[in-house]
Amino acid sequence: MRLYNLLLWQILILVLRAKWVKTLDKFPALNNNNEAGYTQIFKDFLYDRQLSFDNCIIFGPTTIVEEFDVIVFLAKDMEKIILFPSQPPPGCICYNCLKLNENFLVLIFWQTHYEMDFLEDLSQTLEAKRQTRILIIFPEGYEQMYNIFRKCLQLKMINVVLILLDSFKGLQQYQGFQIFPQLKMEKHTLNTSNPKEIFPNKMKNLYGHAIRMIPDQISPRSVVYRNKQGDLRVDGYLIPFFKMFASHHNATLQYPNDMKENSMLLFKDALRMAEEDKFDILAGLVPVLYASEVPFMSYLYEAKPWCLMIPQEPPYTYRDFLNYHLTDRSKLFPYLTTILVSILMELSTKVWSLQRNVSHAISIRNLCLHPKVWSGILGWTFNQLPNPNKSMKILYAVIFIRGLLVCVQFTASLQSFLTHPLTNRIRTYKDLEKSQIKVLTLRSDYDFIAQSPAVSHKYNTNLLEMMDDVETYLQLHASFNTTYAYHVYYPQWFIYDSQQKHLKRPIFYLSNICIHKMGLMAFILGSNSYFLQPLNVRILRSHEMGLLDHWLKSTYYELKQIGKIHDLSENNTAIGVTILGSNEFLSIWMWMGKWYMAGLICFVGELFYDYILQRFQCVKKLKKFLTLFKSKCCK
Repeated sequence: MRLYNLLLWQILILVLRAKWVKTLDKFPALNNNNEAGYTQIFKDFLYDRQLSFDNCIIFGPTTIVEEFDVIVFLAKDMEKIILFPSQPPPGCICYNCLKLNENFLVLIFWQTHYEMDFLEDLSQTLEAKRQTRILIIFPEGYEQMYNIFRKCLQLKMINVVLILLDSFKGLQQYQGFQIFPQLKMEKHTLNTSNPKEIFPNKMKNLYGHAIRMIPDQISPRSVVYRNKQGDLRVDGYLIPFFKMFASHHNATLQYPNDMKENSMLLFKDALRMAEEDKFDILAGLVPVLYASEVPFMSYLYEAKPWCLMIPQEPPYTYRDFLNYHLTDRSKLFPYLTTILVSILMELSTKVWSLQRNVSHAISIRNLCLHPKVWSGILGWTFNQLPNPNKSMKILYAVIFIRGLLVCVQFTASLQSFLTHPLTNRIRTYKDLEKSQIKVLTLRSDYDFIAQSPAVSHKYNTNLLEMMDDVETYLQLHASFNTTYAYHVYYPQWFIYDSQQKHLKRPIFYLSNICIHKMGLMAFILGSNSYFLQPLNVRILRSHEMGLLDHWLKSTYYELKQIGKIHDLSENNTAIGVTILGSNEFLSIWMWMGKWYMAGLICFVGELFYDYILQRFQCVKKLKKFLTLFKSKCCK
C-alpha cells in the first residue's frame, strides 16, 4: 500500500512539473558553507521522535532542496511520501490529495523575495487543515520572523516553527511562538540526547483566553435568563459541557453583551455568523444533514430520534364505551344467532311433541325469538321440557356456551375499560391524516423535514402549518397548546415528559412517527477554528464517561429552579379515571329507556297481532257462515 501511494504521488509530481516550470534564477542561493553540517543537523531535527508524519510537501527552489539532499533523505532513509510542486500555492496541489492525508508536514525554504501573500496563498491551500505542522527555513540575517508569526496567527496557522540557518548551525536553536495569553516568540534549543516536543500543543493552557460563544436559545440546549441580580446568564444541558471544556483548557466562556431572552438563533443566521467569524463555538447543535454547508463541524455530539409530539386523545367515557360495544353490528350478530337457535329449538320442540303425542303448534313468534333461547343467552333461568331428546340437550349446551361467551366478553371489556380507559392512539401517517390534527412547524425547518428519508413519499404537506414568528412558535410549543402537534428532538421531549409526570394524565405523548429515527447533531465552529481538535477530544471523553445523559437529567431541575419550567397542574384540564357519576348513570338510564321502549313496542305489537288475528278468524267464520247460509237458501 505504501508503494502504491508513493507511485501515485510521483505521478502527480510529474503532471504538475509538466504544467508549470519556474526558472531557478529567481530564487537566491543559500550559503553553501558547511553543507554537510547543515544536512546532518537537519537530519537530527527531522529524526526527533515527536515529529512523526507520513507525507511531506516541500516548497522552494530545486537547487536549495538538492543542497540539503531533502528528497533523498525523506524518501529513502525515512520512507516518507514526498510532494515537491514546481509552482507556488495556492494552485500547486489538488485539494483532494490533502483531504485524504491528515498527517503531513509542510517544509518551506523561505526566499527573500517571498511576501506575506505567500502565507495567504498557503492558507488557501491548507483550507480546513491549517493546524498542519509547518517548518520554515530562513537564510542568514532574516529579521521578519515576528511579522511572519503574527501573519500565521491571523491566518490561524498556529503550528509553525522557524529555523534561522546561522543560529541553528551554531547553537542548534529554532524559533517558535506562543499565542496565549498573547503572541510571544520563543527560542528553543534542539537537544538530540533529550528530544523536546518541537510542535507543542498550544491548546493545553489558554491562560484565561475568552472563548466566544453564542447560545442558540433552543430549550433545553441553551437558555438565556436573568438571575436575582438582573444579570444575564446562560443555562442548559450543553452549558456544563462547555464549562468542563473551558476548565480543562484554562479558558473562560464569553457571551455577547447584547443577548436577549427568548430570541432563538436560526440555523441560517448561525451559518452566516460563522462565516463572518463572529463566534468561536456555537452553544447549540446543528443536524449533520447540513454538513455540506458547514465545513467546520465537530464530531457527533448527539444521536437521538426526532419525532412527533401529539396531544393526548381524551379517554372514552362510559357512554362512548356503550356506543362502542353496543353497535348495530354487535347487536345484529347475536340476534342472528338467536334466530338460528330459536328455529332449531322450535323444530326440536315439535319433534319432541310428536314423539310423545303432545299437541304443539309451531309459532312464528317462537321461530323469530324463542323465550328460552333469549333467556339462556342473557343468563336468565327457564324451565326445560321433561325428558328432552338428544337434539334438545345439544341446543341447551349451545345456549349455555353462547350466553357464557356474551357475558364474559362484555364483562372483560368493561373491566378493562374501568382499569385503563381506551384511547385512540395515532400510530401512522394515515391515522394522523384521519385525526385532522395539524403539525405546527417553523418555515425555516421545512427543508430539514422535507429532506428526511423517513418522510419522503409519506408526509402530506397539507398536515403542516407553517409559521414564521419564532417567539409565538416557542410559546405554543412550551405552553402545551393542544391545538397542534409538534416536532421535538429527544432532549426536548425528556423535559416535557418530566414536566408531565406529576399529572394524573399526560397532555402530550411521543408517537413513533419520526422524521429522523437517529437525528445526528454536532457543533459548528468559526472558519478554520483552532478549537476544533480539542473540542472533538472532549466530546469523545464525555461520551466515554456517560456525562451527556447525566447533564440532560440534571437540566430539568436547573430550568425549574430558574423559572423556565412552569407547573402544569393548574393548566391541566384533562380528566382522569373517575367513578360512575350522574352523566354515566344518565347514559345507562337512556339505554334502559330505549330497551323498555323497544319492549313496549313489542308488547303492543303482540296485542295488535292477537286482536287482528281474532278479527281475522271472526271474519273468516262469518264468511263461512254466510256461504253456508246462502247455499241452504238457494236449495
